[in-house]
Amino acid sequence: MKGVSSTLMFSLVVLTVAGPLVRSQEVCVVPKCCPIGQSYPGPRKSCQNSSLQFEPDILNGSEVIESSDSRVLNIIVGNPCQYEKFRLEPDQNSDDEFYILCNGSLFAPFQSNQMYKTSHYCLDSFLSSDGKRVVTLPLLCSPPPPPPPTIFERIAMATYPVGLLISVPFLILTIMVYGGFPELRDTQGKSLCCHCVCLTVAYLTLAIVMLMGNSLSQTVCITLAFVIQFSFVSCFFWLNILCIDTWWRLTSKFGDSSGQPREEEELGTEQETESLFLQKQGHRRIEMFTQSVILFLVMGLNWVLELLSYFIGGPIEIWILTDTLNSLQGVIIYFVFIVRVPRVSHLASSRLVPTCSFLCGQSNKE
Repeated sequence: MKGVSSTLMFSLVVLTVAGPLVRSQEVCVVPKCCPIGQSYPGPRKSCQNSSLQFEPDILNGSEVIESSDSRVLNIIVGNPCQYEKFRLEPDQNSDDEFYILCNGSLFAPFQSNQMYKTSHYCLDSFLSSDGKRVVTLPLLCSPPPPPPPTIFERIAMATYPVGLLISVPFLILTIMVYGGFPELRDTQGKSLCCHCVCLTVAYLTLAIVMLMGNSLSQTVCITLAFVIQFSFVSCFFWLNILCIDTWWRLTSKFGDSSGQPREEEELGTEQETESLFLQKQGHRRIEMFTQSVILFLVMGLNWVLELLSYFIGGPIEIWILTDTLNSLQGVIIYFVFIVRVPRVSHLASSRLVPTCSFLCGQSNKE
C-alpha cells in the first residue's frame, strides 16, 4: 500500500467482523499479527495456516467486551515490528498482565513502557501452556539493538576494569605495610587500612561485574551490586575518619607520633629537647595534612567528575582521563602513603620482600 513505511513492512487491512450492525455501538481497533485464518507458532516464526479462533477480550472503560459480542471490530493485520518481538504470557508470569483497550492500545501495568500503541505490538491466537484452550496474547516489539561501540567506548571498556585490577595489589601492599608494622598502627594507619580494605572489595567486585556481567546470574548481579554500594559508601566514611583524625592532631597543642596528647612536663625542662620535639611533631602533622588533602582531592574530585559525566554527558573521550585516574586510586594511595613518605618506605623496604623494596623506590639498606 502507498503511504506505509517500507522500513516497518507494515500492511494495513481493515476487515469487518460484524454481527448485526448497530450504529450506536463503538468500533474498537484490534491489531492482529497474521491474516485471518493464520497464526504464529512462536514469536520468532512466520505466519502459518491455523484453525485457532481469534477472540480477544477488549476493555472499554469498566466493561469487558468479549469477541462474541455483536460489535464491529476494525482489525489491523500486519507485523509492526522492525526487529524482534516477545510474547506476554500472564499464565506463566504475573508481571505479564495486560489489557486490550478499545482504541487499540495495550495497557501492561508491570512493563517498563506501560502503554503500547498499535505500532508497537500485535495480537494473535495461541494454545495455552496446558494445550487445552485457545488464548489471545500480545507480541511486543523489541527495542532496536544498541549501536556498535565507538573506538573510544572500546578503549574505555577495556581501560577501566584493567585500572581497577592494577589498583588492587597496590591497595593490598598498603594494607600490609600499615597493618603489619606496629610503628604505623596508630589511628591514621588503622583508618587507612580500613579504607583500603573497602576500596579493594569495591574494585574487585566492580571489575568482576564489568568483565563478566553478561554471564552472571541475576542473583549474583544483585548481590555484587549491594557489595559494591556498601564498599564505596564505607570508603567515604573511612575517608571522613582520616580527615577528622588529621584535624584533631593539627589542633592539638602537643602530641606524640601516634597523635596522643602529651603532658608538658614529659617534654623535659630543656628548651632544646622541647624545640626538637615540636619540630618533629610539626613535620609529622604537615605530612599527615598533605596526605589527607591529596587523598581527599583524589577521591573527592574524581568522584565529583564522575557525577558530572553522568549528569552532563557528552562524548566519552572527554571523560576517559578522569575515569582512568578514578580506577587507579589504589596506585595513587600507595605512592602518597608509602613511596612519598621516607620513614614508611624505609620500613617497607627493610622488612618486606625485595619486590616491595623495588616498588618503594628504596634500596634494601639500613
